[in-house]
Amino acid sequence: MKNILIVLIVIFAVRITAQNNQVNWSAFSSGFGISNSANSGTTSATGQSFVGISTNGNSKVISGFLAYTSTIVTDVKDEQEIIPTVYKLNQNYPNPFNPSTVINYQIPEEGFVTLKIYDILGSEVKILVNENKPVGSYNIHFDASDLASGIYIYRLTAGSFISTKKMLMIK
Repeated sequence: MKNILIVLIVIFAVRITAQNNQVNWSAFSSGFGISNSANSGTTSATGQSFVGISTNGNSKVISGFLAYTSTIVTDVKDEQEIIPTVYKLNQNYPNPFNPSTVINYQIPEEGFVTLKIYDILGSEVKILVNENKPVGSYNIHFDASDLASGIYIYRLTAGSFISTKKMLMIK
């Protein structure tokens, strides 16, 4: 948990002029909004006066300073890489796809990994991964724009782990 301190400071001046039974007012604000009323002697949360009214003929000038502080407790999570504890091959997404999809997998031990794509008859179509990989989670982009529509199988082999899933490409 982290604490965040918010400080809001508003400086304002309002000139009110009464002429011919009409009240005209103009204001300067630091961008936090304008109030069209104020009372002399208004106090802040700490009890200190922060609004003053002075009179000059038919005009009243209201000016002041407002400081507001607040502490908000928020939960800020530090990004941590999660180390996989099991082998896993996820379903590709999107599925069905046209013409590309993403395949996710994770391996808990360093080792030689292969990720291959097969057509429905079992013929190898593409090899996406064929190398030694460290522990981790991986996303592989598969572009099938050069393949025909149909059902394809993808197979992950890592050490003694083998997993197979189906995917559907629709053009």
